[in-house]
Amino acid sequence: MFAEIEDNLIYLPNPHLIQENSSLFSYTQEEIDGICTKLGVGNNIISQFICQEPIHDYFDYENEESPLLTKPFLKIGELYYLILPTAELFCFNEFIISKAKEYQCLEIKRFIKSMKIS
Repeated sequence: MFAEIEDNLIYLPNPHLIQENSSLFSYTQEEIDGICTKLGVGNNIISQFICQEPIHDYFDYENEESPLLTKPFLKIGELYYLILPTAELFCFNEFIISKAKEYQCLEIKRFIKSMKIS
């Protein structure tokens, strides 16, 4: 399903591939709840990753301005859609950094101390 791309062009999969694999990118509330339970986090955490602002054409954004980079999910009806799967790691990193700043533990020693890790 994935292939190495060595240029900077954006490629979209053909519609058949998208339809065939759509279950990989859409989640029910029950599935979100199950994932959160496995990870030991509250199921409201998904709200941190849902894009609420209007989405413009992808090419309207400069570099890392797209809100989908930090909030790659859209909720449409009862389903959560991972619109930009390639942003998963980026958005988690940004989330962790923002929480570290919020709790004033951006430095690794303070972060470890706040997590009570020895």
